[in-house]
Amino acid sequence: MAPTPSSSTAQHRPVVVIVYKTVPQYREAFFNRLRERLDADGIELRLVYSDPVGSLATRRDTVSPVWGLRVPSRMFRLGSRELIWQSCLSQTRGADLIILEQAARLLVNYVYLLRRQFGRVRLAFWGHGRNFQLKTASRAGEWIKKHMSCAADWWFAYNRTSAQVMQGLGIPAERITAVNNAIDTAALVRWSAETTAADLAQLRRELGLCGHNVAIFTGGLYRDKNLDYLIAAADALRGRCPDFELIMLGDGPDVGALQEAIRSRPWIHYPGTRFDRDKVPYWMLAKVALVPGAVGLVILDAFALEMPLLTVAEMGHGPEMEYAIPGENCIIAPAATPPEEYAEMALLLMRDEERCEKIKAGCRRARAEYNVDRMVDHFVGGVHRALTAPRLCRRNRTHG
Repeated sequence: MAPTPSSSTAQHRPVVVIVYKTVPQYREAFFNRLRERLDADGIELRLVYSDPVGSLATRRDTVSPVWGLRVPSRMFRLGSRELIWQSCLSQTRGADLIILEQAARLLVNYVYLLRRQFGRVRLAFWGHGRNFQLKTASRAGEWIKKHMSCAADWWFAYNRTSAQVMQGLGIPAERITAVNNAIDTAALVRWSAETTAADLAQLRRELGLCGHNVAIFTGGLYRDKNLDYLIAAADALRGRCPDFELIMLGDGPDVGALQEAIRSRPWIHYPGTRFDRDKVPYWMLAKVALVPGAVGLVILDAFALEMPLLTVAEMGHGPEMEYAIPGENCIIAPAATPPEEYAEMALLLMRDEERCEKIKAGCRRARAEYNVDRMVDHFVGGVHRALTAPRLCRRNRTHG
């Protein structure tokens, strides 16, 4: 049970501010529930965010919480890198705890770190620990992130994998809260139960879907998703299975390349981006999820909707791959698997009902463990500990 403020501080309502560059659609339920839980504990939560700029704007996946504080932001280029400044300093004045994204490109982080050195703010970082997407990771950015991260008072790690990375940076384990990053899987389960056979038949007609061996891809359309690999595997699958069709949901900087690729492939359907209830029927039309590269929160979509997900090892996956149990709640092809072999694995999976049922059962077990309510529980506990823990001085730290 999370500790409550002592009687000596009962008159003071602590203020916690989370500074987020944008609010992704999948994060809205978490922020709303976190605010409710902290309010019940006598803690005020403020969310400071901005509209997306630069490449972030191409994904079109953000929302604007009505209770949040929206501030202007600007993007600057340093070579191929995008640096972002958020005008949020006045919105965090007087906060008892400021929680920042652990990202080297967020320029306002350096201002807060400087203020912390003079004892003016209590800081926490929230993040992965490092960039898990190896193709886009910057050596300079990772070096900055390492040294920046060690200068805070508390850390919210995405999960145990990220917590281990943070400990490797020299951050004390007792100052890290692993929150088990998640989405609102319960809502996805509810929406799937409310989707009728007539709904699915109508969607098949709208898509012009003729085949019954259907796969789905959901995610950002950018380099780390290995879209070229996916298209090559889909071609191989179509060659082996004439009624194979692929549904792709998402948006991002590579959308133009995708649209060009599917012009000659009418059996690949791209309706654009779909969120929440709107994406559920598309998943229900499929037999498998094909996500060869950079698996992140999509694995929770698969858990919620009981969908066998096939990916490839060592493809720059996010820390959420910690939740994957190969053969139990997903299938992971060996590293360097050629697209043709990946296609063969997908075809065998679609035709093996017994194996699919086993994975679906594993998905049900996983979604009971990884969900937004449990994430809120972990985060609330971390906020309480961060507010009451003594300030962490540099001389108290050990560095790896």
